[in-house]
Amino acid sequence: MADNGTGGQPAPWLGRAIRGGTLLVGVLDFCAALAIGASTGTTPQRVAQSIASGLLGRAAYDGGWPTAALGLALHFTIACGVTTVFALASRRLPDLRRRPWLWGPLYGILVFLAMYRVVLPLAGLNAWPRRWVGFVNAVLAHVFAVGLPAALWTRHASDRRP
Repeated sequence: MADNGTGGQPAPWLGRAIRGGTLLVGVLDFCAALAIGASTGTTPQRVAQSIASGLLGRAAYDGGWPTAALGLALHFTIACGVTTVFALASRRLPDLRRRPWLWGPLYGILVFLAMYRVVLPLAGLNAWPRRWVGFVNAVLAHVFAVGLPAALWTRHASDRRP
């Protein structure tokens, strides 16, 4: 395995982990949101506007495609933050990279709890899933479209030589 880079120098793999992980997590999580939204008749534009509503409130739904584009940009910004936290933590705790099939899903559950219990309420949104099906879908999406891809990509990036 490549040097973990904890000696004060940036790890050579860290940038690859963050860039690739952001793209992977962002795409997979947005596709999961689209699939969940489609099951309730929600359009892709509305899904993206829902993300922007965390910043703009109800006005996001009146903004058309510009607010949908803002929502998509915010989504990838959040994906970058989630991926960055995991990659940086794995520098200090290399077991996160060695065992992505364990730590990735656990990280996904942690991200789910942080989003639904901290981030969304701070944005004034009460989005906690009301029905068990919605709860299961949200947890599984965070496990398989957020935590696990972030962990697997971080491992992949750290295993590659620069």
